[in-house]
Amino acid sequence: MNDPQFIKEKIDKIYNVLKYESEENKKKAYIEMMTHKELLPEFLKRAKSKDYQDRLCFSLAAAYMKSEKMVGTLLSYLSDENKYVRKEACNALGEIGSDKAIPYLTKTMYGDDSFIVWTRAAVALHKLGDKKGERMLVENYNFDDPEQTEPAVLEAIHELEITPKKKRKPCFVATACMPEQKHKILNLQLWRDLIMIKHETGMIFIDGYNLLAPPVAKLIGKNDLMRKLSKWLLVDPVYFTVRRYFQHLNQGN
Repeated sequence: MNDPQFIKEKIDKIYNVLKYESEENKKKAYIEMMTHKELLPEFLKRAKSKDYQDRLCFSLAAAYMKSEKMVGTLLSYLSDENKYVRKEACNALGEIGSDKAIPYLTKTMYGDDSFIVWTRAAVALHKLGDKKGERMLVENYNFDDPEQTEPAVLEAIHELEITPKKKRKPCFVATACMPEQKHKILNLQLWRDLIMIKHETGMIFIDGYNLLAPPVAKLIGKNDLMRKLSKWLLVDPVYFTVRRYFQHLNQGN
């Protein structure tokens, strides 16, 4: 049905789903939009709307559709006055995977003052295979007190998902030795998820650690002397090495 009023009402309904409803309903809305081709002209027209909600919905839909045809509009959104439009444009560009977005995302990552925007640009760069995003996030991670790290930075780091979820386990031994020192435990987890996983020997170590560490941690937890010795002889030296590595990495950037 090509009646303009019908199309307008249909797009309005779909946009309300994109703004307020569940991910499952959003997927249904995207499918409906792609199935009914008569809706696409109105959808593309709204990409240039003065209403930021329309631009936001375009970005949300683009992330699902993954069409190269949308890249040009999304690149223009990186300088949009609304930070949420810029944020979702970064997400969409990362999902589409176009290399032409790399210089624009790099500029956004270094130049945008909003944490929720530049962190999404960093994640998008990571998805495109550019290492600058990962380094930027590490530089903005508070190693002395991870809980004081900007939430958007923490969220982005965890979203990198460099470590496969099946390998992403707790730091069993460190937790048993120093359960109260959460910042050190988080730093060790970050080392595993960002650095060790990239190397074959690191993967072998992680597999072995996940197998052997739980029973060892149980023994440590039951014996105060063993806990202190393990912390002094094993955990502290490893943590010192990890910390020095990240400090060197940050100084080098």
